[in-house]
Amino acid sequence: MVGKTAVYKAEVVIAMLLVAVIGLSVFRVSSTGFVPANVQREPLGIVIDHSQIYHVRFSESTALQSFGISGTVEGDGTAYVFLDNKDGTRLLVYTNVRQLSNLENARLITGLATASIERGRTTSDQIPLSPDEEIISGPFVNECYESCTTPPAFSRDSYELVFVVQPGVRLELSEIVYITE
Repeated sequence: MVGKTAVYKAEVVIAMLLVAVIGLSVFRVSSTGFVPANVQREPLGIVIDHSQIYHVRFSESTALQSFGISGTVEGDGTAYVFLDNKDGTRLLVYTNVRQLSNLENARLITGLATASIERGRTTSDQIPLSPDEEIISGPFVNECYESCTTPPAFSRDSYELVFVVQPGVRLELSEIVYITE
């Protein structure tokens, strides 16, 4: 025979569940965390073996939320890729330079938006390597460093991809991934 205490506990649990279900249905509480996004991927096949600038153009003004690239880097020199809004804001998208103490950290991305990419002028910027950094080679996927979340200043119809590549480095971009509003 079940004691009165056990029956009372079961009734309290059932009552709490009923209050929770009724409360959720009356107040229409929804789950949070899901944000719809316009994620796009574009194959590239661009090979960079010296510093230069490519122009990225959209059919209309595009508010970038995120911008990233995938590809492969080979060689013993440094490679940096920046996204520039042509108004003085430049974000690091990718580098093959890693801090010696943080080699296990991997970066993932969600995004970029383009209608066309054109080869532009060359650049001779060089960024020195510090003693606690090393150069890595090999494939990279969805890298976005500072461009994983772009600031409001990135609402334009064209941007520049600035490649700062030392001699002897081969950077092949296979894909761009971007999120727009």
